[in-house]
Amino acid sequence: MITDRFVRTIWAINGVIFLGFFVLVSGIALVAWIGDMLDNDQPNQVIVGEKLEQAKDKGLALQGISYSEPFSIYGSTGYVLPVHIRTYSDPKTINDSFDFGSREKLKANRDYYGYGDGNIVNIIFLDKNLRSIRTLLDRKAFINTFKYPSHPRNYADEYSRVSDTTIHHIIYKIAFEDSDKNGTIDRDDNSDLYISDLDGESLIKVSNNVTVSDQQFRTGNVIVFSYYKRDDLADEHKRKYFARYFIKEKRLEELTSIDQALNNIEAILTK
Repeated sequence: MITDRFVRTIWAINGVIFLGFFVLVSGIALVAWIGDMLDNDQPNQVIVGEKLEQAKDKGLALQGISYSEPFSIYGSTGYVLPVHIRTYSDPKTINDSFDFGSREKLKANRDYYGYGDGNIVNIIFLDKNLRSIRTLLDRKAFINTFKYPSHPRNYADEYSRVSDTTIHHIIYKIAFEDSDKNGTIDRDDNSDLYISDLDGESLIKVSNNVTVSDQQFRTGNVIVFSYYKRDDLADEHKRKYFARYFIKEKRLEELTSIDQALNNIEAILTK
């Protein structure tokens, strides 16, 4: 009887030890798996500032580029190749042929691979024979909106579609500066609205010093967008404004009649 009780006690102790060991090992494995997932994830930010400078001083590259295959844009005979940012889990040693100041060398380095999502830093435009004709930008940036014409029957576009066949431009929202000074350029930084031709030529800045919240083509020549002023007001107190841009005329028009109507409605509520 005593012997049976002793054996059961020993088995119970062994069971507790085994269970604790299993939980510990599983926890370590889970933490390592999550860490790998985070390290390998495509970041939605471009590293700048002190962290980048320290890496450059050590001859290290913290980030590189990733991309998939070129795809066509409806209304154009050419193709586009969005280029995404990727952050290395282990910084890459910069060899003698790599130069941070040379965009052409960065494009020519084929060691980078894969494809990101929503973290475009530049776009390569190609002709109908898939020859590169230009890149959209010549400096570091983060493109958080990329809208282009698409065939109305194409419902599988990765990026936002514009199915109006009269549209011959592309819309972008681009941030060039680390406005919140957190060491990265991402969608939280101040961005402005831009447009270009379908081949990436004639990049034009549409908005200036406002936070654009939405934008869309009304016709092939008119873009309507909403925005907030960049001020110190609390988000809940900020007022949304509307404007439209005439592409051929390169003219921006504030839709002030909407603002006045909204002011009148708010005045009624506060009486």
